[in-house]
Amino acid sequence: MFSFLNADSADRETSGAEAVDKLVARLNSAVMLDDRRGAVLGLRSLSKEYQVDVGSQAMDALIDVLRNDRADTEITTSALEALINVTKSKKEGDNSTTTNDDDVGVMFTEIFVKNVENVLILLILLEEVDFYVRFNTVKLLTVLLGNRPRQLQSCIMQQPVGVSRLMDLLKDKREVIRNEGLLLMINLTKSNANIQKIVAFENAFELALSIIAEEGQSEGGIIVEDCVTLMTNLLDANVSNQNYFRETSCVALMAPFFKFNLTPPEWPLQARNNIKAMLQVVRLLVAPDNPPTARTAAQTAAAACGLLNSLVALAFASTLPDRSLAMSTLAEVIRGHNENQTAYAALQPVPNTPSVLASIGWAFKEDAPFDVRAAAVYSAIAYLHLNNSVQSSIVQSLLPGSSSPFSNVAVLLCQGLLAPQLPITTWVSAMVFTQLLVGNSEAKETLMQVVITREATEPESLLSICTSALAQSKQQRQRVGMLVTLIAWLHDSPAVVKAFLGMKDIMGFLVTLTHDQDNRALPMMDGLCCLLLGVCMASNDNSHEQHDRNAFMQIIQHRIGGEDEYLGRLEQFLKCEELTVAANTTAIVQDEKMSWFHQDLAVLLQDAVRSVKACVTGKPMTSSSRTSEPKTAASVSYHNSVVDSYKEFIRSQDEELQQLRKQLEQINLGDGSGPAVTSAVDSTATAAVSAELETLKHELATVQAERDSLAQVLSQQTSTAQTTGEGSDSSAELIGAKAELEQLRMQVQMMQANSATDDSAAELQAARADLIHLQEENQALHFQINALQDQQLHQDSDASISAELAQAQEQAKRSAADYAQLNEMHEDLLVLLSTQHETIGKYRQRLLALGEAVSDDELDTTVEGGQDDDIDDGSLPFVEDA
Repeated sequence: MFSFLNADSADRETSGAEAVDKLVARLNSAVMLDDRRGAVLGLRSLSKEYQVDVGSQAMDALIDVLRNDRADTEITTSALEALINVTKSKKEGDNSTTTNDDDVGVMFTEIFVKNVENVLILLILLEEVDFYVRFNTVKLLTVLLGNRPRQLQSCIMQQPVGVSRLMDLLKDKREVIRNEGLLLMINLTKSNANIQKIVAFENAFELALSIIAEEGQSEGGIIVEDCVTLMTNLLDANVSNQNYFRETSCVALMAPFFKFNLTPPEWPLQARNNIKAMLQVVRLLVAPDNPPTARTAAQTAAAACGLLNSLVALAFASTLPDRSLAMSTLAEVIRGHNENQTAYAALQPVPNTPSVLASIGWAFKEDAPFDVRAAAVYSAIAYLHLNNSVQSSIVQSLLPGSSSPFSNVAVLLCQGLLAPQLPITTWVSAMVFTQLLVGNSEAKETLMQVVITREATEPESLLSICTSALAQSKQQRQRVGMLVTLIAWLHDSPAVVKAFLGMKDIMGFLVTLTHDQDNRALPMMDGLCCLLLGVCMASNDNSHEQHDRNAFMQIIQHRIGGEDEYLGRLEQFLKCEELTVAANTTAIVQDEKMSWFHQDLAVLLQDAVRSVKACVTGKPMTSSSRTSEPKTAASVSYHNSVVDSYKEFIRSQDEELQQLRKQLEQINLGDGSGPAVTSAVDSTATAAVSAELETLKHELATVQAERDSLAQVLSQQTSTAQTTGEGSDSSAELIGAKAELEQLRMQVQMMQANSATDDSAAELQAARADLIHLQEENQALHFQINALQDQQLHQDSDASISAELAQAQEQAKRSAADYAQLNEMHEDLLVLLSTQHETIGKYRQRLLALGEAVSDDELDTTVEGGQDDDIDDGSLPFVEDA
């Protein structure tokens, strides 16, 4: 019934294909520019509806127009618009980042970028001043990059000045072109470290920060967010660019971004996005995963330019949205940096309230979102990280008669820890308390002396109160908080374990925890209860006859189900996603369902599980043998991995240097004059790089030798201590041997911490920084070689053209001289011919006068023969006959 509609559609497609065919033929055969312009305009109008026909038939012709007719802006603009329509993907409007290989636009894009010269034509067009030519060129590059990013990135990398011409777009005074160029650079710098480094060295950071300043800093529009996104791409996982950013004082240029009115009635959505994006940039610079030297330098620069003060004011602003990100950023700026931690503690974002107390106050705030409370806990933990003096001071402030400035903090933590009606507050206090205890044996023993007097009760030790709170806890988060507090307190502390086991009915309480059905239903809770019992066994000094190792082993065998059952439950705990995520994440996870531990606590729990498993399987029970040896082995393994990684890195640098040397030799052989000076400079730089690499190798060998010597000393001391323990009969000698072993192991641990951690880590980080600079110099040298090769090619082509021109001029001179000579000979022949003609006339008159008959034909023949002979040898033979 409606078949005629399909027929009309088929006819329209046929007519469109025929029109494209005719326009392509006209474009290829036309001589006049107006004719070609008209054909390109026609192809542009048909390119949207007949994308396949125009792309398959006219793409080469349109590229030729860009190559040969770029002087005419109108035809160039039309050709660019037609190519944009041909290569545009059908899914361009979607949010999906994946491209369909069957998409027509993607297929034509692949055809276009397969020829590097096509991309070079577009880069050349970027030099045009015309608005529409430059704008459409940027749009076409953006479409190509969206369809085939890796291929286009490779093509741009092959052009020595490709990135430089793209960076010039950010300097364009026309905002439309500048903004389109900014979007192009954002997409170009994704997932390509080489392009990121080149863009960074093209002053991308300075340009982006200058645009941000022009647009109004954090109160600017979407362009500010785009500039910050570009900076994020350049800094993410790129240590070289992070060093360059810091060394060019760009951190100080960021400080004005956070200076704004802190109490606006409503934060605009764009301002919130701008602040969030810039906070991510700060976190990239001070991320805990960065090399320690780079991270410390960035933290120092943030404090020096006033950025730390701005972040404190921002994090505790009364109406700030997205407070969790601001607090997490602040935490990483001060984490592990003593000077920043001191400066942070001295600030008072709220009147008469230090920053530490303000962060704990936000963590205790019941109406605050969980992510904000978790971020506040992270900032408090970051302040305590590697800050042993402050940790001890907070604990000592709980003792009677103490005058510590942290007494308010300690009292607030104790109140929160013992608040049964507020489970999250209890958990928050437990997180901060465990940070006070991790790796701080002095704080553990001091905390044992803390006695708290509550209403209508007698004074009671904090350890006993925490145990009672655990027995009475009903909420899961409250129970987890009390369990981890006790485990962190008891782990690797025999004195605390002795006091804990001295409580009434403590063994029955521990067994009850492991049998609780509510705990057994959750692997995390079950594992913590089993671990608490195991820590009491592993850190036990056997001073209690009823609570020694044998007693705990009997409980495991008869009350828990045997060693396999017990170890299996601990193994399930190690595999808990909550524990694994926390151990691999520096910041506290802000998802309430997954947030149960901080990183240092998670690592301590994992070490405690391994220690308990070693104790159950029959390894030595003394705390020193369980703590020093695993740490030493882990340290030796760590240094092995670091040394191996740097050996591999140095090997790759040697290979790159060899390649650069070969390229320099090829250039020097190709041209003996131009690159001679450059070759000398490059050879000097190469020799310097080689010398520095040899120095680094020597330093790495020294570190490895120190590591081996420490391992050997530890092994000798361990064997000596074991021999002493086995050969002694009296208990007094055994105790003395254990004390001596403890002292020796502490000395080795101090040697390892001072030597392997400080010296080796510092040397290795210095080596890493030096190698990064060497890599940058090698890359710069590589680009210089490419530039020299291009310059040599241009010089050779110019020289050949000049030689051909001189040869042509010389040939023209010779031709002109030959022409003048021939012209002169021709004039002489004409004069001779005229003289001969007159002589023949005289001889004819004489013959007629003598009565001889002379015909006109004979006379003409004689004259012709005479002319020819005269031309040959200048004689007249018929004169002799006469």
